[in-house]
Amino acid sequence: MNNLLDQCIDFDLLDTETMAIDASKLEAYERAKPRSKIDKENNSTPDWGTKFDSHKNQITWFGWKIHAAVETNSELPIALTLTPANHADKTQAIPLVEKVNDFLAERDLTKPKYWTMDSGYDYTDIYEHILFEQESQAIIPINKRNAKQPPAGFYDFKGTPVCSGGHKMYFWGYYKGVNKFRCLHVCGKVDCIHGTKWCSNSNYGRVTKTRPKENPRYISTPHRDSRTWRKIYNKRTSVERTFSRLKEHLNLENLTVMGTKKVKTHLLLSSISLIAARIAAEKIKLQNQVLAA
Repeated sequence: MNNLLDQCIDFDLLDTETMAIDASKLEAYERAKPRSKIDKENNSTPDWGTKFDSHKNQITWFGWKIHAAVETNSELPIALTLTPANHADKTQAIPLVEKVNDFLAERDLTKPKYWTMDSGYDYTDIYEHILFEQESQAIIPINKRNAKQPPAGFYDFKGTPVCSGGHKMYFWGYYKGVNKFRCLHVCGKVDCIHGTKWCSNSNYGRVTKTRPKENPRYISTPHRDSRTWRKIYNKRTSVERTFSRLKEHLNLENLTVMGTKKVKTHLLLSSISLIAARIAAEKIKLQNQVLAA
């Protein structure tokens, strides 16, 4: 798999600026067992898993869970792990990040700038590892987890500061890891009864700056409420398309083997086929260009 990825690098197919991480279910070939008879300490056997689909319907299956880190441009898997289905998605986020960065470091390639994941990965340790250990930015929606109010000093759950008048401050862009917010009244977005004198003597109005290191979970660059943040997060769907191709076109879902080693081999073979097909398509494209010239 790594040899084929090296060929992808030679063909300039990988743009490692943004990586997407997600997990997908994989039903086991073994006969399902009652939960009471499953050895929870043995990670080499399948287990029961449950999750909610996009329509909020609960899905339960007996088997495995595939975890993948996918390059969002080519939609090719760079790192994969396999766990019993009862393992939470978040447990494999940091191992996948480290695997990808080790792969890139061995080839003197640039580290990913952004890591995008769904709200199931909204945990402080993941943000902190990506920010402080990898010097990258996690793009993950906030999971409120029954929280009724944002943390003190924030207007919302997107890390937007609140002004002394109780208004949501206006995002004015970001530069070198710092988000800048300005007074809504000065920017003409609200008619504050206190005017500008309430919070600042300057005609420019009050300015507040936020940095991810102050609160890695709530503060990100770009700002959560910005168009750029949403554009990066939308790239997360690339990993879902990768899972779809592996399952529907490359026989990943049709398991006929048992045990974690054989299932992992099946997963790797399907991934190898996907990467090989992408390389073949690129070669055909280049040949056609030569013939056309």
